[in-house]
Amino acid sequence: MMKLCIFTILSNLLDVVNGGDLRQCNDCLTLRGMSASSGESAFANIDCSVPCSNVGDIYNICPSLSCGNYCQYGHMVDVSGCQLCQCIQSLPPPITGIDCILEQPSCSGYQYICPKITEVTNCNQGGIDGYTTFRISVVIKPSADVTNLYALYGDEYGNNIFLPRAYQTSINYGSNIGGVNPFFLESYPNVMYDSWLTIGISNGNLNNKLSSIGIDFNKWDENHDLDITNGGVFVMDPEETIVQGREYLIGQITVVENSNPSMIVNVQGKTKHSGNTWNENGIVFDLISPQNINHDNVPINCDIWYDGCNTCMVNNGIIGSCSHIICITEDINRCLSYVSPLTKGSAGGH
Repeated sequence: MMKLCIFTILSNLLDVVNGGDLRQCNDCLTLRGMSASSGESAFANIDCSVPCSNVGDIYNICPSLSCGNYCQYGHMVDVSGCQLCQCIQSLPPPITGIDCILEQPSCSGYQYICPKITEVTNCNQGGIDGYTTFRISVVIKPSADVTNLYALYGDEYGNNIFLPRAYQTSINYGSNIGGVNPFFLESYPNVMYDSWLTIGISNGNLNNKLSSIGIDFNKWDENHDLDITNGGVFVMDPEETIVQGREYLIGQITVVENSNPSMIVNVQGKTKHSGNTWNENGIVFDLISPQNINHDNVPINCDIWYDGCNTCMVNNGIIGSCSHIICITEDINRCLSYVSPLTKGSAGGH
């Protein structure tokens, strides 16, 4: 009976090449799916995508699989986007801004700049266990009379720099200023999450364009905050515009997850027209650990969705074909792959 079924489908494939219809395309895909689920490889690589490409795009056709295995992280898909019975071994890293929310500081109250926070880790994952790593920037406002930024400083008049306790790599090939020399990243990957201050440079200050004064960095570690009241980090040539653009990276800091501390800095630079200095004091960065988003609906830019039990293909927020297994318990649902991870779409329907 199985041979008869296979021969019938194969004969229909000849019609598919000459135009075919939706039923014949589905036969082709079903045959490939039967091979994959049964472990037989004879028909697993049949190319249905060429004769059925247009129909498949419209109807999101994939074989309906009944996999007997439970996969904690969902099932794999083949090159045509159809489910297989093989398990995904681990979840891909979540995406900050899509799978979790990163709170940005307010721009209100600042004359020259807007503070900005970027997460280096992914929704608190992928870095030092139990820690979240942030990069700290200031973005010059488009209308501001600013030529450059050349100093971070703390003074004795109440304008201090406050650095909350933070992770420092035990293999201190990283620098306290200017970031980390990329030469050491392969041998000592944890230096990627070292904590440091800078002005625009993140590659380890290789050309010695930055320096510091009055800061005892040895007192800054996982157990001790650092309060700077008479010191700073500065560009050796204050006339230099060390950044092309309006965003100045001023530091990286790795803090205990959900400790949610604040960092305070003051910055100084030169104005465009008069050549005088400009200052922005008391810039506050609230380092709030990103909070996971529970996706009740499928994000519209998701193309592979894990519902906590089965893996499904998605088109414009609409779920198509899924694997079919019965789960005693269900995990957290989430998107496994995005069409464009840079933008978060609105939710679609189930």
